[in-house]
Amino acid sequence: MLEAVDESKMAAMLQKAMEASTAKVDEQFQIRETLVDASALESAENQRNEPFKTFYEARKVLTEKKKIIEDELEKREQSSTSSPTTQALKDNVAILNYRLGKNFFTTEENHEAQVHLESAVGTLSPKRWKGDPYGERKKAAPSDSSEKEEDSGGQSGGESVSVVDLMNNPFVPQLIDSFNQLGALWASRGDLKKAKGCLSRSLLLYKKLTECDDGSSSEEEQHVLTSIHIFTLFFLAQVEGQLGNSEGSCKYVRETLTLQQQNGEYDKYEWPLNCAKLSDYYINQGDIREAENCLFYAQEVANNELPDPEYKEENGKKAAVDIDDPSLCTRSTIWRMWGDLYANVLHSARDLKLECELKGVQIPQAPEEGEYVPKEVPICKLTVSEEKVKLRRCPMLLSITSAKIATQVFKLSRACYEKALDYFVLDGRVTDHININQKIGQMYRDLAEFETGWKRKVGMGTRCQSLLAPLYDELNHDVFLLLSKELSFACGQAMQDIQAIHYERVFNGSTSSDERAVAMKKGDKAGFQAYGWFFKFLSLFNTKEGKHPETVDKDNLHSVLMAHLNIARIFGKMFAEGNSQLKIHWMTESLKEYKFIVAFGEKNIPAALEETKREAGLDPSIDVTQLKPIFQDEIAHCREMCALLPQKIDELHYKGNDIDGSANNPK
Repeated sequence: MLEAVDESKMAAMLQKAMEASTAKVDEQFQIRETLVDASALESAENQRNEPFKTFYEARKVLTEKKKIIEDELEKREQSSTSSPTTQALKDNVAILNYRLGKNFFTTEENHEAQVHLESAVGTLSPKRWKGDPYGERKKAAPSDSSEKEEDSGGQSGGESVSVVDLMNNPFVPQLIDSFNQLGALWASRGDLKKAKGCLSRSLLLYKKLTECDDGSSSEEEQHVLTSIHIFTLFFLAQVEGQLGNSEGSCKYVRETLTLQQQNGEYDKYEWPLNCAKLSDYYINQGDIREAENCLFYAQEVANNELPDPEYKEENGKKAAVDIDDPSLCTRSTIWRMWGDLYANVLHSARDLKLECELKGVQIPQAPEEGEYVPKEVPICKLTVSEEKVKLRRCPMLLSITSAKIATQVFKLSRACYEKALDYFVLDGRVTDHININQKIGQMYRDLAEFETGWKRKVGMGTRCQSLLAPLYDELNHDVFLLLSKELSFACGQAMQDIQAIHYERVFNGSTSSDERAVAMKKGDKAGFQAYGWFFKFLSLFNTKEGKHPETVDKDNLHSVLMAHLNIARIFGKMFAEGNSQLKIHWMTESLKEYKFIVAFGEKNIPAALEETKREAGLDPSIDVTQLKPIFQDEIAHCREMCALLPQKIDELHYKGNDIDGSANNPK
């Protein structure tokens, strides 16, 4: 995402800075030539087996020059002589330390990088920052409000820099970049406090420097300074994200992307992807429109700046000529993120509908959406027409209340996923291909919740299972164990949904006797299929001896218990074609499952909670009952069924109650 600062342009800025400092020093020691030579060496292309060869050569050039100047300073110190050029010599040693620090950081020699960069900022920093490179020293409050206002620079915690500090320092850009390098170094070590301290100083210096700009700086100088500032923003975004400040991270990412566009410094393959990823933040904030905008900006660059992928006809379908085409990868990834956006909105709408039905309340009425006005400054200019933009806009969450609108969202998402599958093919990108199809399968189930007719509801579940079952059959279950578990479980859920639909039809008063008989058969058939899929899911956990494990780790415990619970419910809804003895058999099997869940849960849940406690680093003495419970409500329901089912089985066995009656309508 980040383009390197152009060292040749930085050298030109240094030349001007040195002229402002003193020309005599440079005439004597030829520092400018040294920096230019070092930059040329570092820019040279190296062989793969010697990636840093020219960096080591540049380091030698810089080190030798630094030694010459340090020897001169030592002579002056020993002879107790000083001149106006003495400070200039110290400044130039600092600049050489700065360049050496960057060099060491590039070659991943972080300790040496730290030593040289700290030395550089120690010399070039404002007086109040001397000896405190990371802003860790507790600062005394300014004695009067006017001083505080002048020096605060809009920063909290006492960090400040004055106009005078900048006017007397021609090396501010190099100082900013030194703090940048230190910030990146500490971020790589995981010390986020020091990283943020360095980067915050870079940000403060940049803001103050731009405020003081009287317009005399050249376009090239402004370009270099912006490049340095982009580096600051980029790493601040990473640090804030790792600190859990998603809002601050998003702000800096957005500023980084915008400045990269304006400065023309970005990787045309990576920039669209980073812009598209920014949509995740806005989705989590519920701002779907701004999430869409991020994807529009991403496609603006991907469509207009990347070469078009080549396609060919293959088995009557369009296929990419080069499946590893980076342009195809970038474009397909963005289409996938469009698909995810629509799919997530549809799933949220479905959850909201079910929640409102459970509470017995109406879905809140969606406010009228007038002309859209962006809340944020655009990252880049869009060339796509407003009409096309409107066609791609997703219906707002509260407006998705009918099958018609839900289908519109489904179609938008499905179309985007189909474009993404040009790149994410099964042969070579198994996980991505299956994950996309899993999302499509889930959308079928989500869409079913908005359908009012049972046939269309059943159709959605059937399509989900028909989409995912072949993928399960294609997989090597030993190699793709997790995907096999996910697919078998999802297919089981789809068929269980169909069984539940037919089950409800049987007890619907408007259903005729003939229709009820058909519904019973179809319900049992779907139930058998659902059980088969959950059996396949559970068999993937079996021991080498082919037996169900006695213990399961906490990450898999919930899904294993849920599979058994689903099987118990499936057995409890089997009609057995009017055969009382067969119905008793299924009810007995259901009871066995409920009993197994209670026993297995009692054995595994406490261990899982202890494991959770250890992983969270909590005090060992903390009672596990204080943690978030695992499967608590479901276990309570299973205990109720364990008490209820024996009575129902006895009534059916001894009294011959109508097996289609409401007495046999377990949850």
